[in-house]
Amino acid sequence: MTPRLPTPPAGVQIVEFAHVAHLGPLLARWHADEWAHLYDTWDRAAAEAEFAAMTQPGVIPTTWVAFDGPGRDEAAVMGSVTLALTDDLPGYESVSPWLVSLFVAPAHRSRGVGEALVDRLLAEAHRLGVDTVWLFTAGQEGYYLDRGWRTDERFEVHGEAAALMARRTDPYAARRSVCSRWSTDPDFGGAYAYLRRGATPAARDELGGEAHPGLFLAGEATSRRYPGTVHGAWFSGEEQAERIVAGDFAEHLPVVVVGAGVAGLAAARRLADSDRTVVVLEAAPVLGGRARTDWQLGGPCHLGAAWMHGHLGHPLARLGATGHPIDWDAVATFAVGHGLVEDTDARRAETELGRRLAAEAGLAAHAGDDAAADADAAYGTRAGQLLEQLTAEGLLAAGGLDELLVRTWLRGEIEGLYAADPAQLSLAHGIEPYLLEGDDLLLDRPIEPMLAHVADGLDIRFGRRVEAVRRRTDGAWDVEIEAAVNAGGTTTITAAAVVLTVAVSVLQRGRIIIDPTLPPRTVSALEQLTMGPVAKVFFRFDTAFWAPHPAFWLAAPRPATFALWVDVSKLAGAPTLCAFAVGEDAHWAEQATEDERCRRADALLRAGGVVPDPS
Repeated sequence: MTPRLPTPPAGVQIVEFAHVAHLGPLLARWHADEWAHLYDTWDRAAAEAEFAAMTQPGVIPTTWVAFDGPGRDEAAVMGSVTLALTDDLPGYESVSPWLVSLFVAPAHRSRGVGEALVDRLLAEAHRLGVDTVWLFTAGQEGYYLDRGWRTDERFEVHGEAAALMARRTDPYAARRSVCSRWSTDPDFGGAYAYLRRGATPAARDELGGEAHPGLFLAGEATSRRYPGTVHGAWFSGEEQAERIVAGDFAEHLPVVVVGAGVAGLAAARRLADSDRTVVVLEAAPVLGGRARTDWQLGGPCHLGAAWMHGHLGHPLARLGATGHPIDWDAVATFAVGHGLVEDTDARRAETELGRRLAAEAGLAAHAGDDAAADADAAYGTRAGQLLEQLTAEGLLAAGGLDELLVRTWLRGEIEGLYAADPAQLSLAHGIEPYLLEGDDLLLDRPIEPMLAHVADGLDIRFGRRVEAVRRRTDGAWDVEIEAAVNAGGTTTITAAAVVLTVAVSVLQRGRIIIDPTLPPRTVSALEQLTMGPVAKVFFRFDTAFWAPHPAFWLAAPRPATFALWVDVSKLAGAPTLCAFAVGEDAHWAEQATEDERCRRADALLRAGGVVPDPS
């Protein structure tokens, strides 16, 4: 069914201009007084000519006029908005149609009249078959961003800063989108690190030790107990700080912590609380590393560190973090072309597949951390073989819906939860424990205030990218900062000890020179880890049409770009879904434009039967 026209505020009547054409001179005067200075040739006479040509309703160009009550005279006019074929903006002649001349008389502002006019224009444009409406504004970009428009470009018009903006007219379309960029950001190179085929947890132990006297590594990749998590990163930073506090390091020199992410802040806080002088060097202009909140959609969206995986003893819980649980066993599955599917049979197959994989992983790991690489297998390869066994045993219909759902679950388990390439993840050790005791909670507040509390009083120097750490003959370390980020050239800080909390991909690619080079055992440990690609993509909508489902999967013969979707509207303050992209899809999402991501999301949700049927 076609969505109904939006209801304006009480007492406000909205009428198409062709029915009230006598108001043309008044509207032309208002518009010319407001915007003529932004154009070279457009003035009041041109505006009057434009209105005089709007004689036929339902044809672009057209205008909608808001009235205070049922009257149609000049005294009752509150404002108007126009849908035009062009806005005479040089260089954008191919873009059409445009929202132009949104004007509300001063006496009627702050009553929702402007928003009602825009809503009516978009609804009418949708009825006319228009996909996207454009506008440019000088000074009102924030107003439109808050209402679901996206900024396409920024420029100057007659010396004034202006923005080109766009909005889809489909009432169920994704309005805005933001995406994490951990995989394409060279400072991270992925979401978190997994154990490759042939690797063992001993690799994480090695990285969590002392690489050289006075040189320590920390971060989620160094945590054997809680890899890939905020609490794992935090505990690793604290543990390395404890080693320094207990060690014999010169007290007249500072300890340098490289990175102001969770591990770096935890290490620096513990050192400072033990009366050690600490300097934190951070390449980015903000705290948090991969724990970061984005506000571009109007409310907070966690680009990283969105969950407390077990709230008992969690460092964020100690800092006041709270959240609400998601029952993953109750997550519904949407299948392409089928809508919401009751997947009882598929869940039985998932359970049996998970049981067999766990049993085989236990057997493969039985040899311990010294198991040879050729005794291990790729988790994804073995999972595929076991799926064939389930089919042969009649527990799963080949090529049917249940197999599709199980494969969707499996991809989410391997690539989504562990950020791993199924052909590379270790069967013996890749499915690692990471949970603390307690509830699995989705955070319900931004993380930055908590991190700022930890950072309070610390000497944190932003925009300082470390180029090298070199051991001196006296046992201290020289930490060199790249000249490119320092106007005065390379700056060197001499440290008693150094804690490197950078992502393992940074060390693997040699982006920081370590002199002397890392020991062979540490290099071998690094080679056993891979930073996996996972992108978190947030989409804002006008309505939560997926309710009451808190999360769901999209299943498709060709795996969907965004398979897992989680409702984060409570945190974001508006109808918002967080979708996860993995593997090559994560790289695509990070490099796509906002419009490309939104259109891909719309297509997937419609194909999956999540969006209400418009017919």
